[in-house]
Amino acid sequence: MLRNNDPAADTRTNVPLLRRRPMRTGLVTAISLVLATGAGLLTIASNAQADITTGLVLNYKLDETSGTVAHDSSGHNHDGTVLGTADLGGDNGLGFNGTDTSVKLPNNIMQGLDSISVDFNVWVDSSQTTPYMFYGLGNTSGSNGNGYLFTTGTAFRTSVSLTDYTAKKDILPADTSYGLPRGQWEHVTYTQTGTTGVLYENGVEKARNTNVTITPGAIGGGTTTANFLGKSLYANDKYFKGRMRDFRIYDHALSSGEVVDRANDANLQAEELQAMKEYNGALDAFEDPNIGPVLIFPADYTRDVDNAERPPDWKDSAGNTPTLWPSPTGAKSQFTFDQIGALEDAAYAAINPADTTPDDPSDDVDPYAAKAEYVGMSDRIVVTTNAPASVTDPLVSAHPNQIVINRTDALPATAPVCTAEAGVTTGLVLDYKLDETDGTAAHDSSGNGHDGTVLGTADLGGDNGLGFNGTDTSVKLPNNIMQGLNSITVDFDVKIDSTQGTPYMFYGLGNTSGSMGNGYLFTTGTAFRTSLSMTDYTAKQDVKPADTTYGLPRGQWEHVTYTQTGTTGILYENGVEKARNTNVTITPGAIG
Repeated sequence: MLRNNDPAADTRTNVPLLRRRPMRTGLVTAISLVLATGAGLLTIASNAQADITTGLVLNYKLDETSGTVAHDSSGHNHDGTVLGTADLGGDNGLGFNGTDTSVKLPNNIMQGLDSISVDFNVWVDSSQTTPYMFYGLGNTSGSNGNGYLFTTGTAFRTSVSLTDYTAKKDILPADTSYGLPRGQWEHVTYTQTGTTGVLYENGVEKARNTNVTITPGAIGGGTTTANFLGKSLYANDKYFKGRMRDFRIYDHALSSGEVVDRANDANLQAEELQAMKEYNGALDAFEDPNIGPVLIFPADYTRDVDNAERPPDWKDSAGNTPTLWPSPTGAKSQFTFDQIGALEDAAYAAINPADTTPDDPSDDVDPYAAKAEYVGMSDRIVVTTNAPASVTDPLVSAHPNQIVINRTDALPATAPVCTAEAGVTTGLVLDYKLDETDGTAAHDSSGNGHDGTVLGTADLGGDNGLGFNGTDTSVKLPNNIMQGLNSITVDFDVKIDSTQGTPYMFYGLGNTSGSMGNGYLFTTGTAFRTSLSMTDYTAKQDVKPADTTYGLPRGQWEHVTYTQTGTTGILYENGVEKARNTNVTITPGAIG
């Protein structure tokens, strides 16, 4: 279903969803498993590394969506005040307009500090004028600074002074003209202990001065009343224009390793690791607490598992080219892709043996809920289910050291029966029921005459939907189907075969150039996301979950919806929001 969104239209997050057949319920539970492999001991781990919170003086996430308070999450109640006109962007950080936006920090914030770290993420607008400061901590006298610590991006440097610029100590690169890149997220850290000040960009040391004789606590004798983000301590300077998030002050100098950890945050590292997984054809990617990032490859993988390649020209969800890629340890699974698919199918058949013909809804008994998936940490097929041991023990016995059971009782004894959805027809551009039993036409029931053409070898399953063979089946939609659309909803039911290879698309709307996409909108299931681009993947804007490794469950019917209006794209699974991006600047009608 393809709809032209009315901003006031129902996005259907609370509307019951149609299922072609009862679905196997997907489960999310904790799984604790250990496996010794050739790469070492792989233990259960979170994708998120431990945050560095020791010694925090203040921590502004700058993720507010309303109000005038920059909340301090350090526990010290050092809230700041947002002044001027600010763009409260939530996870996209606080937007500074370059005219009057600033954040006032509490007075005397550096009092008593002999050492310090200032750490933050920043996006400098391409139209930023100079001079300006990202932050200035200190005092003023008339129109001048009068004792301060600040960092600026042009030229990139940190300055410390007990009076004004005539007595400053600079920490700046050997190339004194170097400027922090604009139009992309950068991570900036300044650390100082003893007489050594070090300035980092994205975890990499850019400048060092071993003769910084001014301690932070000595500025103003500990009294500082002009502490700001986005505003210079010199009245004639410019305001900062851009975005900032996760601003931190520590009472000590972070180590170089800690600076790297801060720069390469857990979500970004997981995103990069997932990109390496997909590019190199790995089975799984995860962070091990002892080893670090890990990639698990199929048993028949022929390349060097310890030298995984980085995808060329890849950019993260913020549009940045990584400066710090993970260096994963590689290991081979005992399985190939095909063997994993066969074992997952065997698990479903054993737990619900009455379902001997998955495409025939008449025998859909499914007394137990089940989810089978490959878990790289254990190199096993993990089956999460509420089926009793009498059902699962024979399965495990038949596949020793291959299938393990994660049993949970917090589930209904039978798969839920889903009710039919209310007909949402307003604004339909096309609606393919895909319930044909013969012919090569995918009939459009919207009334707009936008029939599609079924290509390749297709399984015309009637109410069971259209079967795609993974080799040559597709449906060709009419040209220019998104023409004139500033908003859109794409909505469909899908059941992914357990043997689906990657990468793939559920749908792709756009153009091609040679062997590449050239402007498109698509949704895929591994990793679950929607992507838009005016050109190719190097310029894509992703709408994807915070857990960038999340994949849509296989072997069961799922309902997927993508909506976009204004600059907000939202991706839903079974009516539940899974991802949101409020900085989608590409409208569907602009593609091509």
